[in-house]
Amino acid sequence: PAADGSWLAGSGAIFDLRSNRLRRAGWTSADAAGLSILAGLVRYDEVAAGGIQHAIRITVPRTRTGYTWPATHSASDATDPALPADHGSAWYVSGSPDDRWDNSALRALRTLHGSDFEAVDVAGLMLSRPSGATR
Repeated sequence: PAADGSWLAGSGAIFDLRSNRLRRAGWTSADAAGLSILAGLVRYDEVAAGGIQHAIRITVPRTRTGYTWPATHSASDATDPALPADHGSAWYVSGSPDDRWDNSALRALRTLHGSDFEAVDVAGLMLSRPSGATR
């Protein structure tokens, strides 16, 4: 937010949260994979309760080309299948704004490694490629 109460953004995308429709194949958003950032944010209440029970948004500096559902965009041309698929700062975890914590404290998590995470293949949940609806 700016001092005059207005907002300034570097990019943006509109997501209808009442719909399961995904962005068109090849379309990005503020997230390199073309996904909504909101759902993957770490929230203060979850951390205070001792656990996060949903997928979290992380970014990595080297990613592979292609995308895995529900993603709709790729930001790389690397073909190494060992690489993950969202592009950005090294192991950057995003948190929701909350006056009870300093969101920059998440930067302390820079000691994370790929082996600290569990990749989950959700392809079996997909009803159709252009939809985020699940079984």
